[in-house]
Amino acid sequence: MGRKAKLLSKLQNPDNLPTKEQSSFRSVEREFKKTYVNENDKIPQINYEILQSYSEATMHPGIILLKNFLSIEQQKELTKLCMNDFNKLPNLTNLDKYYETHPEGLFPTYSQYYYSNRKSILKLKKPHEKLKDIEIQKAFRQIRWVNLGLSYDWSNKAYYDKNSTDLPEIPSHLIDPPVPEYIQKLVEQALKAVESQTDYLAKNYKSEAGIINFYGLKDTLMAHQDRSEQDSLSPLVSFSIGHSCILLVGTEDRKDTPIPIILESGDCFIMYGPARRCFHGVPRILENTLPLEFYPSIDRLETYIQSLDPVNDMFRLPKLKEDLELLRMKEGWNQTRKDWDIFGEYLLESRLNINIRQVNPAVQKKTEI
Repeated sequence: MGRKAKLLSKLQNPDNLPTKEQSSFRSVEREFKKTYVNENDKIPQINYEILQSYSEATMHPGIILLKNFLSIEQQKELTKLCMNDFNKLPNLTNLDKYYETHPEGLFPTYSQYYYSNRKSILKLKKPHEKLKDIEIQKAFRQIRWVNLGLSYDWSNKAYYDKNSTDLPEIPSHLIDPPVPEYIQKLVEQALKAVESQTDYLAKNYKSEAGIINFYGLKDTLMAHQDRSEQDSLSPLVSFSIGHSCILLVGTEDRKDTPIPIILESGDCFIMYGPARRCFHGVPRILENTLPLEFYPSIDRLETYIQSLDPVNDMFRLPKLKEDLELLRMKEGWNQTRKDWDIFGEYLLESRLNINIRQVNPAVQKKTEI
């Protein structure tokens, strides 16, 4: 049996998925990364239904998956907020360290390019040997994360200490802005729904810090543990929008085999108690999984399809063209896309993840009240 055939068999048959005796977190990561489709090798796709059933049957203690928790309208509203309102000061992004900061964020300028092809340049704060000035429409696509709430130092893997004499070059008014109220309310609703399972009262939970992750179709998140928070037990709450992904969740030992979990658009994923220090990562974004409800107008979708490369995108094109024909049959589709095109086209090759956590111990257990 050839390499591709073996891989297909492994992904399609849960009995063949790695066991604790066979594999570590890293090797399972590699298996899922191998399933990328590229121009040189037609690699088989993951069997979606079997993997889903395998995930549900092997879920770890301390993990809760709320399917379709967010409505379509909530997901659309959250997408707009993440791309525009939350994606600017006082919330810092991965670009702010090296590039000039725009107080209103990059979205207004990105919109000008999208609708009128008006180009602008994002300039470096100072010369850099590897980086250079970049067009804002390209820079916007390079935003990978936006910090929410308590400010996090990604270099030192720690939250900023306001009392420290060694603070980074960040204006004091940008340190520790509150988590947006819209997200806090969603977190409270999610935790309220699972109080009987987590033993935590939603009203006592403090949404102190979080991050918005912007994934491209080939982006990944390496296996890691969340160790920066003093509170290692209260829930971490995560919302997914856009393309589906595979989330691997292991134990506190990287040598142990993780379980794969499919996170789809609208899902809420919660880790609490015994799972908070578990290794977890995202080895794969699943292309062709964007729900039809998030597509842009027919005209914009046609233009987008024409812009794709027949070779590099050969495995995406058939599904997109099929979806285009489905949309042509939906009466009034374009009329429902008003003000959505720029967001819908972005999601055609993206996944958004918003995850929120409590940093400092303050939650009372339900049984102690």
